[in-house]
Amino acid sequence: MTQREKIIEKASQMFLKQGVKAVRMDDIAVELRISKRTLYEMFSDKEELMFLCTQYIYDSEMNELKSRTHDARNGMERLFMGVEVLFECMKEHSSLIMGIRKFYPETFERIRKIHIEKSFGQLRTLIISYIDDGLFEKKIDIELSVIIFYITVTEVLGQRGNISYLGSVSEKDVVMYMLIHFFRGISTLKGVQMIDEYLVEQEGKRKDISK
Repeated sequence: MTQREKIIEKASQMFLKQGVKAVRMDDIAVELRISKRTLYEMFSDKEELMFLCTQYIYDSEMNELKSRTHDARNGMERLFMGVEVLFECMKEHSSLIMGIRKFYPETFERIRKIHIEKSFGQLRTLIISYIDDGLFEKKIDIELSVIIFYITVTEVLGQRGNISYLGSVSEKDVVMYMLIHFFRGISTLKGVQMIDEYLVEQEGKRKDISK
């Protein structure tokens, strides 16, 4: 790992733990035991470093997703496992993004555009692969499906705090319920059967836990 990569990794940890407003470039330099001059030779300013940290976090999330869904038994199990991992990661890092949005709106807009571009590209590839595997219908609108998938997860997280009045219903409950019915609607018979098998298994696991 290069010194630049080490700085991005450490700064990401500090931003996540302390918040973007609280962490100064001086703090990062002290933590890494480097001079402030060295830090500014590598990164033009704090906002540039924040931007690079969000890209590092995004890539880490994708690696985590691949690792934790590797042993899925079929495509639909992998899909739902992936959604759960993605939701957990986004929830964990949402306070960081909200902090950037509040205090550094221009950087937030730059991050948002890049995130949408990357996410749409990956979701598009995923949906096409599921069509090729015979799990999603060939006639579906791919672009609209990508948008619905993306908005379902990101917009629910954007409503954090507004769902609590529903009692036992969590943000994750909302996301999973919406996506389950969305996926059933675009799936082939083969895909629907896999979804139903996954749901039956999950219900069995919940009952075992409650015993």
